[in-house]
Amino acid sequence: MNAFFIILRIITALTSVGAFVLLSLVVFVRDTASIAKEGVGVLGYTTKLFATAFTEGTAPKAEAWHIGPWQIMIGVLSLAMFVSVFTPSTRWFLHSVAALAVIVMVGYARMIFTGMNLEIMCLPFLLVWFGYYAMCVFWRAATLTP
Repeated sequence: MNAFFIILRIITALTSVGAFVLLSLVVFVRDTASIAKEGVGVLGYTTKLFATAFTEGTAPKAEAWHIGPWQIMIGVLSLAMFVSVFTPSTRWFLHSVAALAVIVMVGYARMIFTGMNLEIMCLPFLLVWFGYYAMCVFWRAATLTP
């Protein structure tokens, strides 16, 4: 049974890193189009500015790289899940990560009912962590007590 727990820890570590990488890719891919659009706007503005001898041109608005609190919370949760793999006996940390995971799950539920976002792809990674959390809380507590 101890081998199963070690395998579950490895899988949990890999899925938490996978969730962080997937979230980073989602943010990068989503913002790549706006960054390219902003780059073309800056190039056009600079060309017009030089072509008119610095007499005309309106500066483009900078709107690229919009990382909201939702993405930050999912990223922090992914990193906290990764750290929790190395501290399975620290109950307060496991419970605080579980509380953050519940908050993220409520956000995912809101996201499902109001409109899909790409961050929803990180949802299955939470299920693996909740399995690890249950294993740490229930099974490890039963095996550590005399």
